Amino acid sequence: MRFSIVSLSVLALSALLTNRSGYEVITARSGKEALHHVLNHDFAVVLLDVGMPDIDGFETAEAIHSQPRSASVPIIFITAHYVDEMNRVKGYQKGAVD
Repeated sequence: MRFSIVSLSVLALSALLTNRSGYEVITARSGKEALHHVLNHDFAVVLLDVGMPDIDGFETAEAIHSQPRSASVPIIFITAHYVDEMNRVKGYQKGAVD
């Protein structure tokens, strides 16, 4: 089982998931890098930050779900980005499950 993490807390999340659960964790520092990984690996879940270089988390989520290989992969936003109701709704519209 693989997880993809694009987040400001990459190291902490990676260590937690790897050490406690034994999952293989693949990290990315940008939306483009995350998309590259999603096209080349199968993931159980994708954790995304809203604020990323190049393309934001919303666009990345939309692109992930537009690919047949990753259309059903759950996406969870983990972010320090200001969350208001509009952004929460936008996240769900782009395919987030939480």
